[in-house]
Amino acid sequence: MKADVLLINKPKLQRPVQRTLFGLITLLAWMAWVSLWLPLITLVVWLLGFHTGYIEVFTGSHERAWHALLQIAALISLCSLVTASWAIYNWWRFRRTTRRSNSRRVVPLPAMAKALKISQNSAIHLRESTRITLIFNADGYVVHDKNAIPFPQPEPTAPATGADA
Repeated sequence: MKADVLLINKPKLQRPVQRTLFGLITLLAWMAWVSLWLPLITLVVWLLGFHTGYIEVFTGSHERAWHALLQIAALISLCSLVTASWAIYNWWRFRRTTRRSNSRRVVPLPAMAKALKISQNSAIHLRESTRITLIFNADGYVVHDKNAIPFPQPEPTAPATGADA
């Protein structure tokens, strides 16, 4: 069975009400799925000690709350500084390096045509194109028509008549 039969590849062809309804049903299904996992997630977090940390930071004595808040802010700032320093170091170190120097290895045209099971002319056209759309037949082989339009074109609008103006 083809995947096109099972999946809707063009949701814009659906009515907006239908898309909204399906989106809402999907959201509700995800919420139900997550709610089934919440007890296990709560147990794991409780076992790791996050519950105790929450009690100590947020519901404990508030005389030291500002001190704890400042410590957390200092830790966040320190982590941000370390991350930014590492990013700047990597940028400085690799700024003139060509990372993909070996990626321009080109497969010979006969090998490409043989692997895709297409003609040599089609292989040349595919290689020279900036954008391509590969269409597969029922056997899983590439079907290439260089006259095929890869993207849907807008429908032409009818010119305004004197009655419409």
